[in-house]
Amino acid sequence: MFDQSVDFKTEVEEMTLAKIAISKIRPFADQPRKDFDEEELLGLARSIEEIGLQQPIIVVPVKGDENYDFELVDGERRYRAFKLLGLEYITAFVLPRMKKDKQFAFSVVSNFCRAGHSPMETAVALRTIVDGFMRNGVDGEPLSKDECVEKAAKICGHGCSWATQNLSLLRLCPEVQNYLVTKRISFQIGIALTGLKEEFQLQFARHIISAELDHRKALAYIRGRRSPEIISGKGRNRRPSDDYVIIFRAVKKIDSELELLLDISMKKIKEAFSSRTPKDFDKMVSDLENVSNQARLFVENLKSTKK
Repeated sequence: MFDQSVDFKTEVEEMTLAKIAISKIRPFADQPRKDFDEEELLGLARSIEEIGLQQPIIVVPVKGDENYDFELVDGERRYRAFKLLGLEYITAFVLPRMKKDKQFAFSVVSNFCRAGHSPMETAVALRTIVDGFMRNGVDGEPLSKDECVEKAAKICGHGCSWATQNLSLLRLCPEVQNYLVTKRISFQIGIALTGLKEEFQLQFARHIISAELDHRKALAYIRGRRSPEIISGKGRNRRPSDDYVIIFRAVKKIDSELELLLDISMKKIKEAFSSRTPKDFDKMVSDLENVSNQARLFVENLKSTKK
């Protein structure tokens, strides 16, 4: 139902579609997406000007703020594009007021758990998500950092190892992070370099780029020169027996899940995706490629232990 006359000074009990003054909406301070490409925003603004808003933003009512009646939950790019166009009103779904931790989780799913993020964007967003859960807790209860990482991974549709790997990229020195952003080194090479002290990260990365080493040769170069004086002391310490159990269980689980996937016929796969959007398909392919690359990297690391 589209409603322009709802009194939003009262509690909203169910989702309502309304046209709202842009000036009465404030951004959500804890939203995980922090960087907005100006050129992309201009492109979105031109599209909205040409064909209109195709998807309403999502907001919640706020209390005790003289300047604003609503807080943004999803759609900050659309919100910013409307401001660029100088438009006064925007169509929005108004949700019932929710606790900060629930609003944060909703914003994470809406703004971050989508395809198309670079490795460093993913790492920075994950850190923002983890910090948000540490700050807000869940249902009023504080969480440990490990619990926050686990929750962040879960709501993004991944396991803890995915989150831990991506977060580890934040241990790279700024220069090497930039190499990752500009795709001069790959995600897997970046992960391998996180285990080194910063000065050696940069030294190794520069050599890999200047020598134009391919993926396999770059990993061999890093492994072949690892020594106690260049390895970073950061990271979690576990007993070798604990690591073996983790490795064994992970491999068994992967093998079991792959058997289920391989039992699905091509006909059934086509049927499964016939009603899905191209974005769903692209995300599935991207996730599988990411898993495949990580598995390949682990196999190469495992083989190197026998050399």
